[in-house]
Amino acid sequence: MDALPYSGIPAHKIKIIFQAACARRHRNPQIEDIIRTTGTDVDREVVSAILEGALRLLPPDRSEEGDSLRREKEAIRAAHANAAEHSFVQAIKECYQGGMRDESQQKKDIRQAIDNGVENIINLTPDIMFDTPAEFNGKQICWMEFKNTFGFRKNPFIHRKHIKQVKRYRDALGPGVIVYRLGYEQNLFQIEGVGCYRETDVLSAIGKGVSA
Repeated sequence: MDALPYSGIPAHKIKIIFQAACARRHRNPQIEDIIRTTGTDVDREVVSAILEGALRLLPPDRSEEGDSLRREKEAIRAAHANAAEHSFVQAIKECYQGGMRDESQQKKDIRQAIDNGVENIINLTPDIMFDTPAEFNGKQICWMEFKNTFGFRKNPFIHRKHIKQVKRYRDALGPGVIVYRLGYEQNLFQIEGVGCYRETDVLSAIGKGVSA
């Protein structure tokens, strides 16, 4: 399979957007404000994801109204993430010719194994687990993890969480890939055994055929 052409958005472009968003985070900045201020040519959805990261640095509003609003936003964000993840997994299922299990099936298998008295169970469930290693972009992978966002180093709390997650998967399950719906910053991950890809490129590559 040919190498995937997308290699991420240059770090200096991400830095300009994030710095502008951080500087304005106390003034309820809008996406258009950041685009206009920076003059960036980065996609609007990517700017939105970076702005969301900057706003995460604000101290939480602990008032009753603030808590209610935060829970509402988190519920909406979770619903969007679940829908995007489901869409991605279904697209892979439709294209991939080999065996695979989604997160739900993996959890069922783990519960069944526990009920059967199996010991030393690996209780990790990436979004996709291949029954046998699949060849993707010239490498063997065992799993895929999808993220409904843009991956960048300065993303408060989130980037470190993603690093810890994929390292656990790699150590327990073997090599795999993390897939960002909106793409990622160049050279985002330097972790042996973990690849980083954009959703559209993965779906295009899978559609052309990935051998099990």
